[in-house]
Amino acid sequence: MTTINVQDLRKEFEISSGVEVAVDGVNLDIDEGEFITLVGPSGCGKTTTLRCIAGLEQPTSGTIRFDGEDVTEVPAEKRGLAMMFQNIALYPHMSIIDNIAYPLKIRGVSKDERYQQARDAAEVMQIDDMLDKKPGDLSGGQRQRAALARTVVQDPFAFLMDEPLSDLDAKLQIELRREILRVHKRLGRPTVYVTHDQEEAMTLSDRIAVMNDGHIEQFGTREQVYYYPNNLFVAHFIGNPSINTLEGELESLDGETGRVRTHGRTLEFSVDRYEAASHADDVLVGFRPQSVTLADLVDDPVFDLTLSFLEPIDDRALARLDGPEGELRALVPSNQPLVEGNEVPVGIDTDELFIFDATTKELVATSGVASTKDVSQSVNVD
Repeated sequence: MTTINVQDLRKEFEISSGVEVAVDGVNLDIDEGEFITLVGPSGCGKTTTLRCIAGLEQPTSGTIRFDGEDVTEVPAEKRGLAMMFQNIALYPHMSIIDNIAYPLKIRGVSKDERYQQARDAAEVMQIDDMLDKKPGDLSGGQRQRAALARTVVQDPFAFLMDEPLSDLDAKLQIELRREILRVHKRLGRPTVYVTHDQEEAMTLSDRIAVMNDGHIEQFGTREQVYYYPNNLFVAHFIGNPSINTLEGELESLDGETGRVRTHGRTLEFSVDRYEAASHADDVLVGFRPQSVTLADLVDDPVFDLTLSFLEPIDDRALARLDGPEGELRALVPSNQPLVEGNEVPVGIDTDELFIFDATTKELVATSGVASTKDVSQSVNVD
């Protein structure tokens, strides 16, 4: 087994005005072969958490265990980890093969052996024809492949990656995501990956830890955080374009059906999952842009709203509408005849609703379509 356990992690930094708490109460159990992503906005604590796992930061309190052994105070160089950062940090005066082999040189591995392992790693990353070149002769994507080969060659206990693709263009990001996953599956080691990009998190991960203000808001599979967000923060952060919300009043809710009233209209929905302990009357009604239909596609309009902007996206278009509480977003077919500035009927698919407590912002209920997914309840981390 190769496992990582983080328990009650807290990290404080001394600042001029006192103490800043960067991470507080973080708990993670990472299983053998899992790809875990820490995702959240800038300053949420994801990189600090990664650096504590790596041994680059000493936790203020809490424990970190590898295969059950406490490594909280073990120096970084003795943890057997391989790290990959946003800053590629290849040595410019060294050839690519020397860059890849350098960690093995530090360990005292013989020249012949470390060069052979470097060639093997370069072949995995498809840069074995560039080994005699210097980093300055390579493209950005090739340099990142070299950096990944340098992590692979170390045969580490686990891989830690801090936004390694953020400086690359979109096409290269997609290519290297595939390479990272391919290497991860081939080696079967735990991987902890940090990103602010929720699309990257959804693409790569077995499980996702959504972080906010030093805490984990939710830790679960991509399906769990998307279909069953613990709260409004997770629902807003996961999903692109972002979820819409409207103020409403919960009229009734049981294990089978629910009724919610918003802006003069009562919406009935079949209940997929709900929190029986919740007695919220004032709620927020959430629905994703994919659940909104416009104009000629609407059977039962909820509103008539003005279409303020239409943005083509491949075979769809993102429609922005002047809603009763600000902007509403809809994803519609790009060939649908819509005119900016016109008033259009707006329909909402009640099979894909999220009901949140208006005060606590916690999830109260979900409806319909998610019940057809094979999704178990995610872990709610306080």
